[in-house]
Amino acid sequence: MKLKASPAFSLLMARVAMVVLFLPWALDKFIKPEHANKVFENFYAMSLDANLGFILGGLQVLLIVVFALGILKNISYLLVLILHTVSIASTYDKLLNPFDGNLLFVAGAALWFVMLGLYLCRDQDTLLTVNVSKG
Repeated sequence: MKLKASPAFSLLMARVAMVVLFLPWALDKFIKPEHANKVFENFYAMSLDANLGFILGGLQVLLIVVFALGILKNISYLLVLILHTVSIASTYDKLLNPFDGNLLFVAGAALWFVMLGLYLCRDQDTLLTVNVSKG
């Protein structure tokens, strides 16, 4: 079986990559709320109680599903890009010192460029998307 390369397939793979990145972080708020709270304390200088974590996790899962299905791309892709930008910005010190046990943060930064490209090409991302039109 030969896999046919196409821009639409490449954009789908970029979308899948972002879902693979974001979904575990959303589910972490339900599965290990104490870990989610530590992340918020360390990187966002705020405490995240379990109830707020569940609400944020639920909203994040909803966004990921909408994004994964390619629904409302102008909004959902932009929101994912913004959230990932905030995430990367909050770890800038780790990115400046990648060889102090922070190499995984570089992978997240690299995926920011994937998300930027996906956002910029959102109109061409048509493979396995749900078109919700107005009217």
